Amino acid sequence: MDTGVHVKELGPHKYEFHSIGKASVVSIEESDVFKMRKTSCESAKLLVTQKLDELEPAQKNKLFFLEVKEQKYFGDGEYCELTYIYELPQPKK
Repeated sequence: MDTGVHVKELGPHKYEFHSIGKASVVSIEESDVFKMRKTSCESAKLLVTQKLDELEPAQKNKLFFLEVKEQKYFGDGEYCELTYIYELPQPKK
């Protein structure tokens, strides 16, 4: 399974991210389901945050506006797929 992140632009400062992360080698070797799920989702989230930094470099507190919409595991947690929505609120007038 390929890991990475795909971005769909939904509007100005609004994105949908689909990311797949792989568990750490140690957790896979130990067949530790908890560790596999934890590290695969951490990996998927890291891919999203790195991509968000590229798309919104000037925005501070980006992670505050990042919301998980869906989380799925494949296998025993060796892979984690996350779907995030990022939307910067419109300034109040």
